[in-house]
Amino acid sequence: MNQIFAGSAALILALVLWGLGRKPGLAFKGHARQNLIAGFNQSPPTLLKKKTLSEKINELDPAILSDQNWEPPKNAQQRLELTQKLNLLSKGAPKERLKAVTIASKWRNVKCLPILRRALKDSDSSVMQVAAEAISWYREPPAKLSSTSNQETIRPPRNVARMR
Repeated sequence: MNQIFAGSAALILALVLWGLGRKPGLAFKGHARQNLIAGFNQSPPTLLKKKTLSEKINELDPAILSDQNWEPPKNAQQRLELTQKLNLLSKGAPKERLKAVTIASKWRNVKCLPILRRALKDSDSSVMQVAAEAISWYREPPAKLSSTSNQETIRPPRNVARMR
């Protein structure tokens, strides 16, 4: 008999704690839920037409995205606009993705790396080639002018004595 009392007490305690975990005003009043739903439906229905990706791309400023006479952005607002436009272009057709990658390769900014990395996995081979060339600029250190004379003056690493 004690086991039945203990089991029923645990069940009642679990139900009370589960019930208190809800919002008390809405849990016990059924008509409060209906009033909330009715309040949302009083506004007149409107139809919103979302712009498609091609419409958004057509709205872009062609002067910023032109390949000829391209200049990097000068302030933070222009940088933000350019990164947003590059992200938008990188989601478009292959020609638009190619344009985004060529602009990103000309800009040579760290914020372009995600676009270039995505372009390495692109289905269009021309986009992949341009992206690979652009990323190679980030991977390779700039070449030194007189590398032979600098190699003689550079001190070897400290652990060379242990290697000999």
